[in-house]
Amino acid sequence: MGGKTIQVSGFPATVHADHVKDLLEQIVGTGNVYAVKLRPPKVISANSRSFSIVQFQTEVHASLVENAARRNTLRSGTYYLKARPAERDIVPRPRTTMFNLQGATLHLGCLLKERVLSVLWSETDVSVEFGFAMKKIDFCLLYNLKKYKLELSYESIWEIQLHSPLGSRKKFLLIQVLSAPKIYEPNPRRSGYMYEDPLFNYFRDDTDDQWTRTTDFTPSASIGQSYVLCLELPYLADLPNIRKYFVYYEEYNSEFHCQCGYSYSSNTCFVPIVKSHRYIDVPYDILFKISHLVRNGTLSGPTLDDNFFRLVSPQYNMVQVTPVKVYFCGPEINVSNRVVRNYASDLDNFLRISFVDEDCEKLRSTDLSPRSAPGNNTRRTALYNRVLSVLSNGITIGDKHFEFLAFSSSQLSDNSAWMFASRPGLSSSDIREWMGNFRNSRNVAKYAARLGESFSSSTETLKVHQYEVDKIPDITNGTKYVFSDGIGTISADFAKEVSLKCKMIRFTPSAFQIRYGGYKGVVAIDPRSHWKLSLRRSMSKFQSDNITLDVLAYSKYQPCFLNRQLITLLSTLGVSDNIFEWKQQEAVKQLNRMVTEPQAAIEAIELMPMGEITNTVKELLLCGYKPDLEPYLSMLLQTFRASKLLEMKTRSRILIQKGRAMMGCLDETGILKPHPSECSGSDLDGDIHFVTWDPDLIPTRMVLPMDYTPAVTEILDHDVKIEEVHEYFTNYIVNESLGIIANAHVVFADKEDLKAESTPCIKLAELFLIAVDYPKTGVPAQIPSELHVREYPDFMEKLDRATYESKGVIGKLYREIKKQNPRIGHFTKDVARRSYDTDMIVDGYEDYIDEAVWFKGEYDFKLGNLMDHYGIKSEAEIISGCILKMAKNFTKSSDADAIRLAVRSLWKEARSWFSEMSADESRDGHEASYAKASAWYHVTYHPDYWGSYNEGYDLWPHFISFPWCVFDKLLRIKQRTEFVRRMQPDVLDLQNSINRNMRLS
Repeated sequence: MGGKTIQVSGFPATVHADHVKDLLEQIVGTGNVYAVKLRPPKVISANSRSFSIVQFQTEVHASLVENAARRNTLRSGTYYLKARPAERDIVPRPRTTMFNLQGATLHLGCLLKERVLSVLWSETDVSVEFGFAMKKIDFCLLYNLKKYKLELSYESIWEIQLHSPLGSRKKFLLIQVLSAPKIYEPNPRRSGYMYEDPLFNYFRDDTDDQWTRTTDFTPSASIGQSYVLCLELPYLADLPNIRKYFVYYEEYNSEFHCQCGYSYSSNTCFVPIVKSHRYIDVPYDILFKISHLVRNGTLSGPTLDDNFFRLVSPQYNMVQVTPVKVYFCGPEINVSNRVVRNYASDLDNFLRISFVDEDCEKLRSTDLSPRSAPGNNTRRTALYNRVLSVLSNGITIGDKHFEFLAFSSSQLSDNSAWMFASRPGLSSSDIREWMGNFRNSRNVAKYAARLGESFSSSTETLKVHQYEVDKIPDITNGTKYVFSDGIGTISADFAKEVSLKCKMIRFTPSAFQIRYGGYKGVVAIDPRSHWKLSLRRSMSKFQSDNITLDVLAYSKYQPCFLNRQLITLLSTLGVSDNIFEWKQQEAVKQLNRMVTEPQAAIEAIELMPMGEITNTVKELLLCGYKPDLEPYLSMLLQTFRASKLLEMKTRSRILIQKGRAMMGCLDETGILKPHPSECSGSDLDGDIHFVTWDPDLIPTRMVLPMDYTPAVTEILDHDVKIEEVHEYFTNYIVNESLGIIANAHVVFADKEDLKAESTPCIKLAELFLIAVDYPKTGVPAQIPSELHVREYPDFMEKLDRATYESKGVIGKLYREIKKQNPRIGHFTKDVARRSYDTDMIVDGYEDYIDEAVWFKGEYDFKLGNLMDHYGIKSEAEIISGCILKMAKNFTKSSDADAIRLAVRSLWKEARSWFSEMSADESRDGHEASYAKASAWYHVTYHPDYWGSYNEGYDLWPHFISFPWCVFDKLLRIKQRTEFVRRMQPDVLDLQNSINRNMRLS
């Protein structure tokens, strides 16, 4: 049997898509034609014929039409039609619907009480479509003669309740949400434009490309202010089996009431920012916190009356702007930067703003500018205007008005920026003036990039005066290439001083990534130099009077991993598939061994450090703990293994032992021969390079490097205006295409015989270069339609797209790694009984039990809140930094440092509690500390204490990391006990010998 889609040809040139649909439904039945694309002949004449691509509900329906054509019974008037299989479906994955409701009334609002809804807006005759397994719920309605669709994802739903009051003719389905639904309006369909004209196109159901994103269309932005979507239905109306698909579902038979509500937001542009009533003056920091509590559902907006605002009292924040709402986060831990350090006393006036979708995913470029727009793709949606207006007009919270300040390069890629609330004597423009003189940058993208350099996360080290800096020339070797682009030198003595300021005591790095005034790049140690710094012209980006040296990164041991891009290129250059398969098998074997064998675990964490927890894990192993017996050690190693297996599955990230990831630098001695354009177009200002000496991975042939000449940038005839930066930021979201191009390259390299040397891949590589430089040049990469991906390999796991089974090396690696089971054990009561270690009991530990219980409760509460904040599911993930999954509004690349600092801060606080615990003065200080540590271990591991913490937080498991905050004390206890145990036979022999001698005497 063939597919669901066929090509039917031979229609008269005058027919329309509806005619094709009606004709074929005479054969297959009404409703079984899913989509039609009719394409007329290029030249109209008496003998011209049209053809159509037709997708049916099933393969059976398609075969009925093909059989009719073979029997010559398929005709359009007097014209006989032919049919043959089509190459692909019109709609690759048609939306499957589990259940439909018609004629419902939709109420939007907030709960005042458990069974009272404050209604902000209502609409009748709403149709509701429950997607398969309730992954999505769509609400379609007509408002002011215009059609809209609200799309609610499964992840956005907090709880569903069905209220069916006894004796009532109505029932109410309440859907409590964590985030607003996505809002769509129909894409304008233009007659005369063949790919959209209804005369040539038919779709039975709405498809994604028929809708475009928009913002809140309701009065007072009621969608954004609402946290409940309530469906009012006839009492006997059928509903799907919600409980089967959604665990947080309850049914009630008691009374339920809807009452008219009112707007509680201070304005309709940014909801829900709460407002105080009747001249009650509530400062910004309190309003921010209240807005945050409203956002996460702790407070209900309509309940915030005068009495509430009279009761509240005062306490660097972040807001997320979505198409419908404003979400409040913070205050948050963030790695420091030059600007925030200089204006530390104004920390409350800084605000990080981020533009995200309702589900906290990144906004897609098509949400701001649909690709179906003809010409230069200039049509902008309401979302584009919303982003631009926030940047241009700022945002007001309480008594503070925040204005755009700047953004770093990483913030730009995350669609976020810094804002600042001006005060007398200091404004956003004043801060930009302090940062440096950027007037020489008359390209908007470059100007914005220069502003952002002061916001790079960095460590402040030492001041370096101008007379301590040598200006040295760049190296070109008489060519057009600058071989020293972005790199200078640092003296050995000064490098040691800088290392100490970065808290590196055991070693001095050989290279540092720095910011110094208007200079950026890398400085490598030159043992011959007596200048603190020697900097080149290529490192100078703007003028600045700042003389503090800031360090962003430094050279250190970094393990080397393959990834999909490297595997693709090496495979293209002749490295055989079985090499990569063998490398992956070896990596998996090592990971499997490390969770059971101590020596294998030590070797693994030396090759692949686990961050700050590495030393703790290593010490536990060296102390004799078994990886599969001690629960804390076991869960850390199992989580480490699971994270590495996940990286192999999703990124083909395979450890290469004969290799390192290294910071690029220049051979100042001139011994090595220069090779231009052989590092993928990167420079030497901090880029990390893949370096391997594994003979298995050395390509069998070489090809000429690509020409990495950057695109020509637009130079303005005036100084860049900040309004132009706002527009550039918004256009970046529209034009950002790195991910699209990278994914397309992976797909075409997988499908094409020539792999990365195929024509599509060469074109994509050229586009990638343009896209990489876009933040600096402002020149976007335009992807032609023939390079858009229509079918994805299975290893990319695009479940909502058409897929195929990859025959390439990455497909083989993917299907092999899927067989692995990344099991992570839990600390159950049975585990507590088996694993409680009596070696950890120290005399006098009972004296500290009560304090230990209290501190464990405090620790668990703070750790659980951190996990909830970042959406991290297990204790081992947040402690080890090997995070498998987190909330959508955070990413490992952007937030790993903040998480690490938060955990470090919690452990530091726990150690301060330990030091402050009362001690028995009659007991030796060391013995008292061991007794305290023993108590901490006991109240964590003993089965009598299992499950006795975190009351009211049922989703939190029993945490066991608490005593390991003082792991040095616990290991000392274990070592002492082991020593005594080993010495016991010798002591007993000595005692017996003494006793024998005494008897003989």
